[in-house]
Amino acid sequence: MNRKRRRAAAEEEELEAQRQQTPFVHCSFQDLGLCETLCTHMRERMGFSAPTHIQQAAIPSILSDKDVLVNAETGTGKTVVYLAPIVHKLQAKMKKISRTDGTYALVLVPTRELCLQVYEVVKQLVH
Repeated sequence: MNRKRRRAAAEEEELEAQRQQTPFVHCSFQDLGLCETLCTHMRERMGFSAPTHIQQAAIPSILSDKDVLVNAETGTGKTVVYLAPIVHKLQAKMKKISRTDGTYALVLVPTRELCLQVYEVVKQLVH
């Protein structure tokens, strides 16, 4: 009996480890609170069918105006984690946004290469 419990516990640990390594979860970007247009852009222009674990964990908190620190491996979707809520909130503004309105968001990145990556993601999200 004890051996069966240990085996079951080991199998459960293995399943949890696999879930942690699986980048996508079974929900949609709309389930996270993002507008339909933005979700369509992510699906059709960027090829994202579902949010990653880090996106599912962070986007709702960011949309709720909470401070969020995201630390995850390369390729897990961190850029979309902070850009999608920014674009969502800017698109939700009642009036048309103009450059004369001033700064609504500021994104700081440490390198030129990362700046170019962020720029490309923003283009795909909004155009």
